[in-house]
Amino acid sequence: MSYALVDVWERFEADPYAQDILLPFKDRLSLEVRTADQRNALRLLQPITDIIFRNEFTQDEIIEHLSHETEMLEIYSGRLLTDLKFVRTLLALKELLLCECAQLTHLEDLSGLRISNLRLLQLPEDFSFNSLASLPELTELALYSRLPWGSLEGMPASPNLTALRLAGWIDTPLLGVSKWRDLNDLVINAAPTPAEWREIAALPRLTNLYISQYDLAQAAPMHSVKHLQLSPIDSDAQLSLIADTFPNLESISVNCRASLPDITDITPLRRIKGLQVTLNYADTVVGLEEFNSGTVHLYPRPRTADI
Repeated sequence: MSYALVDVWERFEADPYAQDILLPFKDRLSLEVRTADQRNALRLLQPITDIIFRNEFTQDEIIEHLSHETEMLEIYSGRLLTDLKFVRTLLALKELLLCECAQLTHLEDLSGLRISNLRLLQLPEDFSFNSLASLPELTELALYSRLPWGSLEGMPASPNLTALRLAGWIDTPLLGVSKWRDLNDLVINAAPTPAEWREIAALPRLTNLYISQYDLAQAAPMHSVKHLQLSPIDSDAQLSLIADTFPNLESISVNCRASLPDITDITPLRRIKGLQVTLNYADTVVGLEEFNSGTVHLYPRPRTADI
């Protein structure tokens, strides 16, 4: 319900809606600002802890109604930002997202801040990421932008990373990913090479893995992975290789929208005892009868077929 309240805000007069509808639920909301009137109405909702700016605003407009109690700031259209000095006034900030910041060239203004979750999307090609090394409490990092390094070995992020999420167009090989020994959560959208698979398999605490382009025939066994998400693109999900590659798996989620063929055969997954299976947008599913009730979840409900 909280998200729905915020989502329809722009359909109403900003001030009355903020005061009468949003204010009573303020402590449970991540506020989303799309219009100037909504931004101005933030004065009625202070102190603001979680805030998302969807459209273009200057740094002065963004910071005006925020305070030392703001913990999460997401800026999805940062084309007007010329620096990040304003972020330093947000003493409690833990999560920061920056997207489409065409005028920014570096992260130096963030040096020393206690940000633990940083997401960087669609930044300029000459952007410098060197100041990642100056974020001592950084544990979660998402990079959806072209990167300058020859491999991840050159990325200067904190050795304490527990979550790393990478776009498919970063143009940087995954070699070096094994240096983050505390990684628990890894998202990769480019097909790993055999050498990169070996590095991923060497991560001792990796529990959650998301992959969209892959060939599991090249992968090394990954005994630590408990939860797997697959989003194959124009390819087979390779479910017949899951049990050997992820022998200790507890749950698997497969987005079948772009996978081939249209028939999804989950029969090979029965080799993993107690496995929870979620299939999204599967056209036709084979093997449902091999699983106990409540262990396979289908969204939306597909047809079933026997072969």
